[in-house]
Amino acid sequence: MFEDSVLERGAPGLEGAESPPSAATSREPGVKSHQPEPAARAPAPNEGPAGKAPQPGTAQPQASDKARRDSVLRRRPVVSAIGAVLLAAAIGGGYLYMDYSRHFESTDDAFIAARQSAIAPKLSGYITAVPVTDNEHVAAGQVIARLDDRDYRVALAQAEAQVAAARASIENIDAQLDVQQAQIAANQAQVDQSEAALVFAQQQATRYQHLEQTGYGTVQNSEQYTSQLHQQQSALLSAKATLNLAQRQVESLKAQRKSPGSGTAFSLLPAQNATGNYVKIVQRVPVKIVMDNPPTDLALGPGMSVVPTVRIDSSPSLLERLGRLL
Repeated sequence: MFEDSVLERGAPGLEGAESPPSAATSREPGVKSHQPEPAARAPAPNEGPAGKAPQPGTAQPQASDKARRDSVLRRRPVVSAIGAVLLAAAIGGGYLYMDYSRHFESTDDAFIAARQSAIAPKLSGYITAVPVTDNEHVAAGQVIARLDDRDYRVALAQAEAQVAAARASIENIDAQLDVQQAQIAANQAQVDQSEAALVFAQQQATRYQHLEQTGYGTVQNSEQYTSQLHQQQSALLSAKATLNLAQRQVESLKAQRKSPGSGTAFSLLPAQNATGNYVKIVQRVPVKIVMDNPPTDLALGPGMSVVPTVRIDSSPSLLERLGRLL
């Protein structure tokens, strides 16, 4: 059946020249048929060298696929042009990226290191508010914590009361000083009076002693004025003693007015010097990158993992040159 079909495709003019096998077998022996012998058929264009048909999926399907592709490209030149442009852009972009990347070096094995310092307040107390957050940038003088000041307010009120009492005491001492100064003035006047009376008594005693010796005076008058002289001397000594006592009291009052010590040991709230502990952080990478102007809007904390990118080639890349030109 396969040969008959091949014959029909290859040599259509020989269709009736070949008799079926049944007719050849029905002939009698010794009788020659007057029908002509079939001519040798030419091989079909699609047959192999041995007269066999080609296997499916060989050169004929490949040729048809290529022709189909060629026909598609011919029918759609815009799509072909767009594809070529995209391919060229991809190749150019890849080259620009590789050229730009070789100017930089990056790593994901980097961490943020910082100097840690322990901060302690001068006074101990309970913390009532913390106006900052973790890893926030702070400036010198900025408040980072507030302590409960109720106990210190009470101590301040007591100190103010003591100051008021001391001022009242000073005013009282000033008044006492004025009184003592007046008393000293009175005692000094009494001393002066006693000295004048003593001088007069000495003069009277000397005069009556002279009269007694010359015989013009009596012994009684001489003894009387001598006794008055001794009384005036005693009064003078008493007035001087009173004056000295008043002066000593004034010195005592002045000593009470000396200002108190101004050292921190005498203050109500003595200073407490804070001690800081400095912790040295071991270098984790062989390269240390120092940021001159760290970003203020980004929270950076010690120990955070970062991906730094460092420029290792100062010459501009092709992409940067194109950016400058554009």
